[in-house]
Amino acid sequence: MQSIKIPERSKWLWLLIFGVAMGLLEAAVVVYLRELYYPQGFGFPMSMIPLRIIGVELCRELSTLVMLFSLAWIAGKNITQRLAWFLYSFALWDLSYYLFLYLFLGWPTSLLTWDLLFLIPVTWTAPVLAPVLVSFTFIVLALGIVEKEARCKYPLPVLSWALLALGAGVLIVSFIYDYSSFMLQHIAWTDFWNPAKTKLVLDFSMQYVPERYSWLMFVVGELLLLSALLVYRYRR
Repeated sequence: MQSIKIPERSKWLWLLIFGVAMGLLEAAVVVYLRELYYPQGFGFPMSMIPLRIIGVELCRELSTLVMLFSLAWIAGKNITQRLAWFLYSFALWDLSYYLFLYLFLGWPTSLLTWDLLFLIPVTWTAPVLAPVLVSFTFIVLALGIVEKEARCKYPLPVLSWALLALGAGVLIVSFIYDYSSFMLQHIAWTDFWNPAKTKLVLDFSMQYVPERYSWLMFVVGELLLLSALLVYRYRR
């Protein structure tokens, strides 16, 4: 049976449609959650949410990543293409998510408004501007990788993979640093993974108010990501 080939331009379009639709779905879920737990508007410190709902939210976040990985796997023919399509889809999902939240709720009121980004493995927080800039960087990376791979058929070199991993790691640390610093002032790191300490961790989590974001760490992470693309683009 002959496989169906989708023209490259159609991939960009259909992944765009998927990303926007997924962003709308994600925003709708957040609208429901905020209506239930933040009727006066979202802000820090966070409201207490039942543990079972937090468990459902963690499953939703994992399923979101699985969906994006699955889509990238189907769209790409090799690991380099799949990385590019994942970055592209992720970026469109994230940007659409904030766009629809603004249309539905008038939030965020500013790009410097703090947001709760993710809960795995611990809470991620940052001003909205940070994930928005990361998403635009992902689109630049996706465009650059796909164009180079189409012309030369070179796989992404090991150095580029290393720079991407390092850049992503630095960005993740920038997102979790403020929350982790606050929590470690009150509880031990091992308590995060101790089921007997779950209530203790949640109690302190509800007291957390973001104070500072390391834009220096953010810039370093972004430069590492873009350096990965430069290494690939200028490979001969």
